[in-house]
Amino acid sequence: MSTYLGYYLEMKRKQNPGEKFPSLEEVKNNYVNYLLNLTDNNLKETAKILDVKPTSLEKKIKE
Repeated sequence: MSTYLGYYLEMKRKQNPGEKFPSLEEVKNNYVNYLLNLTDNNLKETAKILDVKPTSLEKKIKE
């Protein structure tokens, strides 16, 4: 399991012990926000990390 995903799931479990696992959509959105935070909201750099076009990432963020 990736470091980020393992950390994220462990934190969710600790915050809400009886709650079911987050949806894939929730994990994806959280990961994009995490990367944006790491890159100081640099959309181009975040898109490069995710290997997507900046326009595609921008569209995903607006959804």
